[in-house]
Amino acid sequence: MEQYFGRFFEMEAAWRETGVHMPGGDLNLFLWSVIPYAGFRLRFPELEKVRHDELAVPRKDGGNYIAFGLIQREFETRFDARQYYFCGDMDRTSDDRSIEAWQVDTFWCGREGGWRDNLLSDYVSLAHVIGGRLPQNEANVDVYRRLFEKQYLLKSGDGFEVNIVFCPDRQTGERLRAAIPAPPDAIREAAAKLDRDVFRLMAEGQPEHAHKYVRYWSQNSMASGEIRVHVLKHLVDAGLLKMPDPARWKGLHTILFINR
Repeated sequence: MEQYFGRFFEMEAAWRETGVHMPGGDLNLFLWSVIPYAGFRLRFPELEKVRHDELAVPRKDGGNYIAFGLIQREFETRFDARQYYFCGDMDRTSDDRSIEAWQVDTFWCGREGGWRDNLLSDYVSLAHVIGGRLPQNEANVDVYRRLFEKQYLLKSGDGFEVNIVFCPDRQTGERLRAAIPAPPDAIREAAAKLDRDVFRLMAEGQPEHAHKYVRYWSQNSMASGEIRVHVLKHLVDAGLLKMPDPARWKGLHTILFINR
């Protein structure tokens, strides 16, 4: 995986040419977000062996999902399992798609509340701040307090700065997405092998009639949160990703797209 994500550290000029906002102008902070975002690109159509609609059950309340359960067992490890926590991908989109946001949670971002505290309203408010459309007055005190508590905004001198990666317009977002490198054939081949191995392990001990469900949950594992958090851990251990100042942590793994 380093042969793929290692390239991201050599692309500073290309990233900056997109016009994307990097918190503090810091490439390292930008990569803390764009690397897990790009990890979702490591999905390959040929590895989608089972479609969602083959297994999802329509519900009377309008739901259409696949239910599953996990058995939690206590076991000892030689590593800190907390460092491999992952929650996401969490997409937040306004009705007119003028605001789109992406976020994942990991051990390193230090956020609490998970998806329940990842609110579209925060991104809408932040877009108004960026566009100069949210006056700093008594009526908006709670909105600004919330953005500062989330560390989406940080105090800077007499003003503030935006502490997440954001694209100020649709064209910048398109340039950012286009700049993300396509994965090489070696990654595609490794992804196919990983799926075979994951399916074999997950199917062990499962009845034959459940294998289709197991196949669904084990396909395209290369793009899974579990793999992406291992990538981040490897890049930190290798000294490529640097731990930012704690005041920056809650802004990690977050990208706001303003489509105006």
